[in-house]
Amino acid sequence: MVVEVTLPPTISEAEFLAATAHAAKVLYRKFGTHVGSPEDFSQQVIVWSLEAIPAYDPNRRLESFLMTNAKNRALNYYRDHVSRRDPPCRSCHEGTPCADGEHCRPYAKWLARNKAKANVARPLGIEPILGMTTPSSVEPEAIGSELSLLIDQQLPLDLRPFYLMMLAGVPVSADRKRRVQRAVAEILGDPTLAP
Repeated sequence: MVVEVTLPPTISEAEFLAATAHAAKVLYRKFGTHVGSPEDFSQQVIVWSLEAIPAYDPNRRLESFLMTNAKNRALNYYRDHVSRRDPPCRSCHEGTPCADGEHCRPYAKWLARNKAKANVARPLGIEPILGMTTPSSVEPEAIGSELSLLIDQQLPLDLRPFYLMMLAGVPVSADRKRRVQRAVAEILGDPTLAP
């Protein structure tokens, strides 16, 4: 979905791009590495700024408005995707666990959440999960889908309503049921399926 955003008439495109470039340059040192390269972060700041421009008050300086918006959005991104900065237990965080040599329950939950978010922020290779996968049902489903399509395309039109009724579990006369089964057996090339 493409949404068109127009800048207010008091803001030129050059002024807007200069303000976003400045915000991206200043904020990249602290937040940008979690988003990607400087160019990626700069693009993200432009997107955030375009989303915020409808709320811009012309009585404010554009640079400070965009800087504040970009900083808040970067903080939210960091919090949501990388880490929570507020450890619930200072002693556990500093390396001296407070509960019989173990981390206390709130700190252990906080630490596990931060590790999970950090793993999401840093993509891993596929090797660690190769042994964890289970066989897929995709192949049998694909074969069944192909057979259904083949039957649907080649079944005589006069038998099609009865075939659909049989698929839906609606009772069909024995004679019609045998005719449909014979036609399906011929389509599939398997005479053992015929009654």
